[in-house]
Amino acid sequence: MSAELAVEELLSRRPVDASTLRWFLDAVSARYALGPSNRVARKASLRFSRSFCELLLDASDADLAKRFFRDYCPRLGNLHGNDTIIPVIIKVVKAFAWGDVDEALLDVLGNRTGMFQYETPGDSEMELLLQVADAVDDAGARQDLIKMAAGKDLKLRTFNDVDMFWKHVILPSDAQVFKAMADKILKKEPSELGPFVECFSKYVDKRDTTGKFAVLEEIASKRMGWLKEEIERLDKFDKTFSWKMPYAEDPENPAIEEFLRGPEESMTTEDVKKFADIHDAKEFINSYKEENLYEASCNMQAVDGDEPFVTITKTREWFDNAQNKLARYRDELAKLTEHFNGPPKKARRD
Repeated sequence: MSAELAVEELLSRRPVDASTLRWFLDAVSARYALGPSNRVARKASLRFSRSFCELLLDASDADLAKRFFRDYCPRLGNLHGNDTIIPVIIKVVKAFAWGDVDEALLDVLGNRTGMFQYETPGDSEMELLLQVADAVDDAGARQDLIKMAAGKDLKLRTFNDVDMFWKHVILPSDAQVFKAMADKILKKEPSELGPFVECFSKYVDKRDTTGKFAVLEEIASKRMGWLKEEIERLDKFDKTFSWKMPYAEDPENPAIEEFLRGPEESMTTEDVKKFADIHDAKEFINSYKEENLYEASCNMQAVDGDEPFVTITKTREWFDNAQNKLARYRDELAKLTEHFNGPPKKARRD
């Protein structure tokens, strides 16, 4: 039985007292080489941690909670699926005195995972800290969480996360903090600024006298310039479906790049790339999907034989996404142009 199944079995018997949980934690540590007593100090999985947090709520033992978060729970920043543990962490913050668990919880929420992962990264440290801060009642906990969030890299991907950032960081900030946050926002890529413009526009307009609208104009100007460039780029290729993916890039494999940009639906690598064995071909597929498919979409399959090769078959995904983006970007640009009455003036921030 895995550690995850073992803790889920224990969870089915809740409530479980603190002494039993301590015994269980020691047992899984020994059997599955988890925790600081093992040479590599391996952390528990996210799935295990979710279940154990639920058990901590019934045990009401702050020392045990602190031990678990310090020694067993993985650091959560960017960990795939980390949003699934936030609801129970919020319960933990509400269940225990903040001073008993603050250091351990801030460490797991405010630091990037050390776990190697192939999956899509989860929420950033700033996103996690703001999500917990927004949901807890304890003023001290909220203050510590927000203070740590304000010092993290500005990685906010959704409107809701930006809304919490506005409410907890921007709105109550003094001039110095506001300038620092504004500078962080303006250093972001314009492709990432959509949620910031949308959110800030809800709260500030031209009647603002604090300098916030001037910064919003500058952010919107940067976003609008990027939207115009993207619309022009996406508007160049045919609106009727074809297999052409004109912006695909693969300088290391020019024959594959030519295929992706051309009208053919499928190809093989038999005449353009050699593989030592089937594992080499599969490794090529894994790395290719991670590095080369930003402006293309296709399925790839390794074929074994005396000379292994890869078949590449295009999908409609890139074409459909491009058409959807074009419509969305046009709509967004029209709304921003109307809201800001033309090109906004650049903010003057001393």
